[in-house]
Amino acid sequence: MVSPIIPKATIAQVVRDTIILEFAPTLTCVILAGVVGSKIASELGNMRVSEQIDAQEIMGINTKVTCWRPK
Repeated sequence: MVSPIIPKATIAQVVRDTIILEFAPTLTCVILAGVVGSKIASELGNMRVSEQIDAQEIMGINTKVTCWRPK
């Protein structure tokens, strides 16, 4: 793969840039999924503490379905 015309430093820089371009969206998605998951968990915990989920259960609303729907 190494050519006598192209220096090794240039090949290394191209490979580095390609890896960064390929993995940047993947890492961004992993971080975003963590943030969204933690926000959903904190919202459900807040609803449990403020007894909103208990009130829905008393009214006969299926909380397992309604808590996961978009508000």
